[in-house]
Amino acid sequence: MAGSSLDPCILLPFSQAAALPQDYECDASPGEGTQALAFPRTHAPASVTCAGDRDQLSDQCLQDQVSDQHLQAKRARVESIIQGMSLPLTTPAFGTSLEATSGHERQRGSEMPWESKRKLKVPQQGTGAAGQVALTGGSPHAEGCQQLKEQLCFLEQQLRRLQEKFSQIQEALTPGHLKKAKLMFFFTRYPSSALLKTYFLDVQFSRCVTSQLIKWFSNFREFYYIQVEKSARQALLEGVADTSALRVSRDSELFRALNTHYNKGNDFEVPGQFLEVASLTLREFFSAIRAGKDADPSWKKPIYKIISKLDSDIPEVFKATGCSQELLRS
Repeated sequence: MAGSSLDPCILLPFSQAAALPQDYECDASPGEGTQALAFPRTHAPASVTCAGDRDQLSDQCLQDQVSDQHLQAKRARVESIIQGMSLPLTTPAFGTSLEATSGHERQRGSEMPWESKRKLKVPQQGTGAAGQVALTGGSPHAEGCQQLKEQLCFLEQQLRRLQEKFSQIQEALTPGHLKKAKLMFFFTRYPSSALLKTYFLDVQFSRCVTSQLIKWFSNFREFYYIQVEKSARQALLEGVADTSALRVSRDSELFRALNTHYNKGNDFEVPGQFLEVASLTLREFFSAIRAGKDADPSWKKPIYKIISKLDSDIPEVFKATGCSQELLRS
């Protein structure tokens, strides 16, 4: 009886029997079973510590990558603003090495798991190997991050200089110049840059100022043609058949819409030649729409060509500084 094998489930309580090693079998010898009970298999605590250090190292790397991505995104926004201002972007000498370093960091960031990007742990500095790595400097990653910050600072300075230039342009063209340009539209619809320089003598011209003035007249023409086309379609709906009956007078609805836009307050007397040009434009739109030419996307171009040849001379009084007040008094 003493030499036979004993069932550990009989000798031990149920809770202890359930904790027996997995390699214990019913056909094992009594000595082997005793050794299995006396020396259970456990993992070394050192491996747990190493795993914790690896987690902290991984978290530190992820934080560095997120910081780099933030700086790169900020740099990209500044570059896009500068490029949108149509001015050349000059970068310092360290740009080449910086691009290589930032490209390497972007590649590493793309390989990072999505779950790790979404939630990061805050590492405890000064604990274990992770704290020692965080305190040590001079790594290629740290150098690339420093270069990225320097280039970002350079781009921000260049952006401030560009903003100052644009603010000077805005100061050069005042609301008085805009009102003067609107009154000039009664005489010319397609002014050249040379003509604009002749009549805006108090403005220091640059490429941006010239572009702004040309843009003003482009907006004036757009509003003009929209209003004339609207009147032409309204005449067709009313059953007008004879184009000679289409005339723009000072009492017409079309003239009131145009005069309110270009001559707000009705302070300036619109020249009669502008009424003739508006009447001709109305008849051209009416004829083209009645003939079905508006089905062609470029049906307005022949009308633009005709109207561009009807510009008249601008009075000399427009060349004087502060001519808006003189025109209103006359």
